[in-house]
Amino acid sequence: MPSLPSRIIAIAERRLGSIDAYYGPVQPLIDGYRDGQFFAQRIRTLSQTKGDEITVILQMLHQIKNTVTVVHGARGCAAMQNYLESYDGHGSPVFSTNLTEDNSIMGAEEVLRKTILAAVERHKPEAVFVVTTPIVAINNDDVQTVAADLGEELNIPVVPIYADGFKSKTSANGYDIAYHSIAGFLTAEKRATDKKLVNIISSDGSEEDVHKIAELVTSIGLNPNIFPRFGLLSAIRNSSNAVATIGLKPDSRVIGEFLEKERQVPYYLLEQPVGPEATSRWLGEITGKTGNKSEALEFIKSREKKKFDELVADPDTNLSGRKIYISGDIYTAIALAGLVKEFGGSVTGLSIANIDKNSVALLDENYKKNGWPFNIHIGDGQVFEQANILSRDTPDVYLGAAGQAVHAARLGIPSVNYAPMPLYGYDASIKLIRAIVRACSNRSFVEKLGSYTSVYNRSSWFGKNPNWYIKQEVG
Repeated sequence: MPSLPSRIIAIAERRLGSIDAYYGPVQPLIDGYRDGQFFAQRIRTLSQTKGDEITVILQMLHQIKNTVTVVHGARGCAAMQNYLESYDGHGSPVFSTNLTEDNSIMGAEEVLRKTILAAVERHKPEAVFVVTTPIVAINNDDVQTVAADLGEELNIPVVPIYADGFKSKTSANGYDIAYHSIAGFLTAEKRATDKKLVNIISSDGSEEDVHKIAELVTSIGLNPNIFPRFGLLSAIRNSSNAVATIGLKPDSRVIGEFLEKERQVPYYLLEQPVGPEATSRWLGEITGKTGNKSEALEFIKSREKKKFDELVADPDTNLSGRKIYISGDIYTAIALAGLVKEFGGSVTGLSIANIDKNSVALLDENYKKNGWPFNIHIGDGQVFEQANILSRDTPDVYLGAAGQAVHAARLGIPSVNYAPMPLYGYDASIKLIRAIVRACSNRSFVEKLGSYTSVYNRSSWFGKNPNWYIKQEVG
């Protein structure tokens, strides 16, 4: 039976004060979360398309091995699978109940039941995830009963994940929704603490990064238990017996806090191990939090320090004098900002997808440490706002995922897509640093591209403030 106080979890805006619309100084944003308060919500009167909680959920479930996902909705709701297969590699199968207009009115519980049975018959999975969609919020199908009945009949977990798709403006809310169900339905009761077992929560990122995390943890004499992405269901079940849970991003908080409260496994949200300095700090934090001393750690730090000194002296890995604009989720963006600084560069701007009461502490810490003079931009997928910002203070290089980097390139700014690159560990980020140096040196293509393309009406939009369409919510 699931260990859940309720089948759904409140949206991120209500629980965490999450916002996804802001452009302005950093300090007022930090101050808005002081003393348990939430920063005043903003709305956009004009918004470009962006991801939603359902796409985030499907991306997260895509690489949980030996499982099947059933999307209970219209066929378009499962189309994300085509995108995932193209950039994320082959993953777990996805089925759609392919609901019709009649189903949205009359209900479709029998359709759901038949689809789950067909998926199990074809793939023999260890578990089935059922992801609801806006249609289910309309027809009020009893997904929980269907899942419970089939779970008993098939003798495997059938896990309902309740995503309405439209209640939250924050796509990262999808992580919370998925982890809420995974925690309650798939974690086991605690048996005994394994003092060498460490949970690592992998919500996104590449398989190469997951393998690198495993290598790092193993190098200090501990056993990594990585889930959900690129992990097994047995890792989720065994998570209750770990000595600690380590989150790489705030999206791990729901399952991390569940394990801490319900399974007595302490949860720690640490900075990402991006670059030599951050990786050494990360390993030191883990040994300290788990109470395990590692004789190998000091040797590793000393060895990597020598390699780092050689890299900084190499022109191919030195960013001295170069200004970088960074876009991404807040933890990755700030980790990359630290990497840029470590190799001698400077950060000229940050654009992050969203921020909330949990992640604002990281922003506060780094703002105090670095004294960033620039405004911060918050907007998931709002590249037209980023373009306006970039037109005012052109950086030497734009660093972001492919969907954003291409727009910077069309403005004539050298751009690096870091999404397919490994980031974690001592050596992984070197590839990224070299890509930044190459982009600075080879500008002719993007400069030509910038002269030929006119993505935006620059005479009108670029003359306005980047926050022109961001308004404070009233009432």
